[in-house]
Amino acid sequence: MALKSPWILLLRVFLLQVANMIVEQGVSVSQVCKDMKLAESAVRRWVAQLQSEQGGPPGIGKPLTAEQIRIRVLGVSRAGFYPAQQRLRQPVTLCAASVHLQAAFSASGK
Repeated sequence: MALKSPWILLLRVFLLQVANMIVEQGVSVSQVCKDMKLAESAVRRWVAQLQSEQGGPPGIGKPLTAEQIRIRVLGVSRAGFYPAQQRLRQPVTLCAASVHLQAAFSASGK
């Protein structure tokens, strides 16, 4: 599974919130588009997608709730944790200048 950027997940949260405003709170599409400066066609597509996901059978797909998105974000951040730990375990190669500076600092007694 390819890791997705946190920005993509934040975008999905935003799209879900906009669609929920229309579906659950009853705000009109035109009002939301006007207030948030969004294209009506895109917002109507998000609403249609949300309604089809809510009405459809459960299965693999895009997250439906903010909780599911939060779980996926945590999965992505955890997935990046293990490669970072592996990089920390690898020996660090130092250039000659940094070795010289470390030796000079150690010799100064500070």
